[in-house]
Amino acid sequence: MGSLVNKNNPPNALIEYTKWISKWIAAVLLVLVVLGLSGWGVVWFINTKIPMISIQCEAEKIRLVRGKLSLFYMVQKERFSDIPYAIYFGADSRRDFHKHTDVKEIVLGPKLEGVTDDHYLFGNYSIPLKYRINRKTLMVEMLGKNNQPLKGNFPIKSCKKISSEQFYEMTGEEVNRRKKELKF
Repeated sequence: MGSLVNKNNPPNALIEYTKWISKWIAAVLLVLVVLGLSGWGVVWFINTKIPMISIQCEAEKIRLVRGKLSLFYMVQKERFSDIPYAIYFGADSRRDFHKHTDVKEIVLGPKLEGVTDDHYLFGNYSIPLKYRINRKTLMVEMLGKNNQPLKGNFPIKSCKKISSEQFYEMTGEEVNRRKKELKF
């Protein structure tokens, strides 16, 4: 008696065919996965929001604020668009602010609702507060019902363009101040 495997017999054709089919199925699946992920990556890349302009506004001093009141806004757009997507606020405006909040975790505000030659209007139906930015002077107005300016809350005196880096730096100061106050 010898070995159960006969070395002189040719390999089983069914086993070889199964191996060949398995390799092709694996190759096709790999190609489909790569194409799917790259397609998702392209969509993600195109839909990524990028800064369009950052604005710093100085408001009149109010009772609740000790020093001067600075408000910061960032308008972002979709990568290949020329119109704003939405207005954003600094990470210090997060409702779920916690000890590990990162400065780059900006808060999505209202999306673009309307455009005129002079203004961009940001608002949505779930929040009555809207923001109107003058396209020439960069003055930001907060609007209430019937798009009427809210004069009493934060009377803004002046607004100016700042870089995205300055936006993150200045809102980051408030983020860091608030983090120091938290115990956990």
